[in-house]
Amino acid sequence: KKEGWTYSCYARFRDQGAGTREGCLDAFTRFIQQSMPYVSQWPIFGVKNSASEKFVSCKALLFIEGRHHEWTDYALRVHRRYTGPSWMFYLVGPSHVAQTWRRLYSGPMIRIVDLPRRFGNLSVYPDQINALYLSEFLWQDVVKCEHVLVSQSDALMLRHGVEDFFDFAFVVSPIYPESLPSTYWRYVLAQGVAGGNGGF
Repeated sequence: KKEGWTYSCYARFRDQGAGTREGCLDAFTRFIQQSMPYVSQWPIFGVKNSASEKFVSCKALLFIEGRHHEWTDYALRVHRRYTGPSWMFYLVGPSHVAQTWRRLYSGPMIRIVDLPRRFGNLSVYPDQINALYLSEFLWQDVVKCEHVLVSQSDALMLRHGVEDFFDFAFVVSPIYPESLPSTYWRYVLAQGVAGGNGGF
């Protein structure tokens, strides 16, 4: 806030939704509905080339969801638009979700992965997703690329340029007390500067 930026939908859409989750959801939904005619024309699939599977030069989107969301198609098209055709897309979800994705998204530069049962269906947040992020399964068995962008259906890229962050080992969004109303995050922030869940 001190830079004049708004860090969350909670602050930005107070008048439409009284700063609530519903106000954010409504704003996001309206944005997607209004731009869907354009985005639906963008490709989801990439183009395989000789560097696609080489670890050092490989770039990947890691898309993890516990359900097939109505925004999944939209998010994948937007990510492909701003990452490019050479990026590998890893779609990771529970078996029933992966089955749906295989029907919809099997094609070049998309690899669909069934989530092992030991991670549940990702509905116990944050325990199950944290266990997945810390697992050898994810980083040794699934992801085969050096540069990885982690995303979900409620995160959208708005421009090209993600490569500008490749010199950093880990990039997350900043967390400020006004960004999240959670007392847990306020405790974390009291310990010093923090970054965490969310787009950067």
